[in-house]
Amino acid sequence: MPEIVRKDILQNWQIIKAHGKAAIISLVKYLQAMGIKPIVIHDSDVGNEKAESYNKPILDAIGDESRRIMLNKCVEDVLGYKPPSNEKPYTAYSFIKNNWKEDWESINESWKSIMEQVFKDSFALSLDNISNPAELVAVSEDNH
Repeated sequence: MPEIVRKDILQNWQIIKAHGKAAIISLVKYLQAMGIKPIVIHDSDVGNEKAESYNKPILDAIGDESRRIMLNKCVEDVLGYKPPSNEKPYTAYSFIKNNWKEDWESINESWKSIMEQVFKDSFALSLDNISNPAELVAVSEDNH
């Protein structure tokens, strides 16, 4: 991740754990009442009927699909490991610590894409600092 992006995220963003889907709805409403328009990341929980039933009320609370990132199944699928039955935050931390390096390029593409979407304003700062148009083409080029 470019240094200017990392610094902007650390200085200007807050990440809040909602502790469950039901809590997301009230948290979003509270933040919006204060004039804050949150971006929400949550699992789709496909196959878990009770958990799935919260997906629409979460979107209704947010009011804007572009401010919601609903993961295909769960965050563990995006990160690339089997969901544990307990210790989910610690397992995610351990997986990342043991499998990702300090450089942005070592992070899996799915997670990078999500981070680039959530922090798009911060990532735009790195594009604003490109002085050579040839660099811009390299940044936006699809290498697949």
